[in-house]
Amino acid sequence: MAQAQTSFEDVTNTRTTFLTSFFETIPGYERRQFIMPDDGNELTYHGITGFTRTPELIPYAVQIIATLVYTDLSRTNILAEGLPITLNYLDFAAPEGNATVSKGKSIGITIPATVNKVDGYFMTKYQVQLLPNGAWSNFMYSTEEQSVPIFASSRITGPNAICSDGVFTITNPRTVTLENASGVATLTALENNQWKVTRIGNGSGKVQLKSAVGSKVYVKDINVGTPPSVLNGPSIIRTNGLFNFSISESTIGASIEYTVMAPNGVEFTPIDDKNFTLNVTTTSTGGSTLMVRVTIKTTNSCGTSQYVKNIGIQI
Repeated sequence: MAQAQTSFEDVTNTRTTFLTSFFETIPGYERRQFIMPDDGNELTYHGITGFTRTPELIPYAVQIIATLVYTDLSRTNILAEGLPITLNYLDFAAPEGNATVSKGKSIGITIPATVNKVDGYFMTKYQVQLLPNGAWSNFMYSTEEQSVPIFASSRITGPNAICSDGVFTITNPRTVTLENASGVATLTALENNQWKVTRIGNGSGKVQLKSAVGSKVYVKDINVGTPPSVLNGPSIIRTNGLFNFSISESTIGASIEYTVMAPNGVEFTPIDDKNFTLNVTTTSTGGSTLMVRVTIKTTNSCGTSQYVKNIGIQI
């Protein structure tokens, strides 16, 4: 009988992934794994399939009907199935094929948006008939070793900001971590693919909840408490002139107030609530360092944070 092995080749930067199906082990071919997106869209995969006949089948003219199927991990529950293709004895003829190996033929599958994307396999489903009048075989499937493992992509849902704690749901979770969270928040695994992020005391900052699927990492940024805003601009000024400073807000919609304490020889000019200039007019600091002190207060629904930056003037 013919034996089936399904494998795939992922094509970068395209939604259509080319899938190549072989039906016995191909020397040097590296079996890979595939991450399937779960973004609510219909997914289509195309590729090439071929068959290898076992020695006892070579003397016979055969006809094969094959489809590409997507199953869950049980390999018995078919979630989606492509349109059938047919191969016959002419496909096992030169120049593209030979008595043992058929030529390649296009195969494909469309997975409707309504199908729940879960871990599973791409498999080949096929029947064989001995021509001219032999009975069709029962449906056969590629073995687990000959099928392509499918990892469904993760999706993280939950609040963008928390004052005390928040619950997040991760579809198809894998390795789940909370990063940039030292002194800011903790992560607790709950049931039903849910995780809880809890603020530590008065800690504030932007943390990242991550779910890693193979080399692909899915990330959700979470503002905890009132992360302080940050001042952009030079920390040391060593020449006269006009210098621009801007404030990067930590939380969208937060209110920002800033004050600037500048010594003689430094002129402070506010532009708006996030931008100002310092005009350094002093000709010399006499070997010492003049300090400009900038204080930024950020307020949101969780409270107020403060950020202080000292800017040195050395001329």
